Amino acid sequence: MVSLKFIYILLACWSNPCRNNARCMQINGGTDYMCICPEGLLLTGKNCDQRITTTPPTTITTVSPCLQNPCFNGGACIVLPSPNSYFCQCPEYTYGSHCENLNRCFIQPTPCQNNGLCIPGPNSAYSCSCSSQYTGTHCETFISPASICTSVVCLNGGTCLALNDNTIAFCQCRPGYSGSRCELSNQCSSSPCLNDGLCTPVNPSYQCTCKNPYFGPQCQYQNNICSPSPCKNGASCFVINNNNDYVCGCAPRYTGKNCETIVASCNSALCYNGGTCVLMSDGTTFKCACQPGYTGDRCMSVITRNCISQPCRNGGTCSEGPFTYECKCSSPFRGKQCETVTSVYSPCDSNPCKNTGTCNVSGNSYTCTCAPGYTGNTCELDMRPAVCELNCLPGYCFANSAGQPAFACFCMDNTIRLKTCS
Repeated sequence: MVSLKFIYILLACWSNPCRNNARCMQINGGTDYMCICPEGLLLTGKNCDQRITTTPPTTITTVSPCLQNPCFNGGACIVLPSPNSYFCQCPEYTYGSHCENLNRCFIQPTPCQNNGLCIPGPNSAYSCSCSSQYTGTHCETFISPASICTSVVCLNGGTCLALNDNTIAFCQCRPGYSGSRCELSNQCSSSPCLNDGLCTPVNPSYQCTCKNPYFGPQCQYQNNICSPSPCKNGASCFVINNNNDYVCGCAPRYTGKNCETIVASCNSALCYNGGTCVLMSDGTTFKCACQPGYTGDRCMSVITRNCISQPCRNGGTCSEGPFTYECKCSSPFRGKQCETVTSVYSPCDSNPCKNTGTCNVSGNSYTCTCAPGYTGNTCELDMRPAVCELNCLPGYCFANSAGQPAFACFCMDNTIRLKTCS
């Protein structure tokens, strides 16, 4: 802030009252001025506006270089040791070798109007930085409220809104965008991650964290336990249990988890009433897959329904299965027919897995490994196709989630055949 004293000093010589090229110099603490008349013109008077008529003395005297105060705008002249040399010590609001340049930003009132910020420049120049509502060289022009958004560009389809009495411009962004100018994109707004993948914005894109067994930029691919196929000897691989396990559809004369074992032939004449001889995995024993309505080791017994004889004991509930019956036991009974009493409770005691699914204890709970063609937490969902070109009796046909072949047979010996169970 320039003091009032400096303002008076500035104004005393500001109008340049001295005539005939005389220099103006402050006196009396800056409240008045005096004019230093140029030599040789014989001038006098307060403003050097009167000529001297008398002949000046001819005596030559030594004159100080500061006598006529060559420093402008209140600068202090300081004589230097060198002959005829001086230095001007300038006030804070002036600069230049003779303090001839003014810092206009120290003059009150400031040249910038309406609270504009004055910025000093070279050679007494200056510029004004205006507030948002004013423009012009001296911030003298008012910007109408309707034009507050004209200088604001909202990106990606954003809309500019004038707030706080049209003094603040605000960008209202479209869904999926943010930032002061809607320049940031939230690509997760469209839920690009598939199969319950977790989307994380990573500008200008996104990143998906996939749940097992899915992978890919959008979790669109599923890890296939059958690729590469673990099945041997030309067997086809089938995905089961939500891609957590597989079974191999073995070619004739092969058996084993991966169809790695050669088996002997089986004589179907051993089974009656259209039953099919199925060779067991040991290669020496067999089992007869009976046609519907027959049972027994050789399919010699006629039955109507699996539960008609009420095989479930101790209050167990009987339900039909694809080949036989299933008993849902009441605690503390367990077993095929609920015939065993257990003193330690197991979550699998009640046989919760349906449709010949296998119950697996998992802590205080259980999981079900479903037979092909069934799915769900308890294998309760029947996914077998309504139409199938294969004759899988006495087993059943199911769709192959691994791809090729499209269908296969699940047989009574818990094996998978490509064309038939017989």
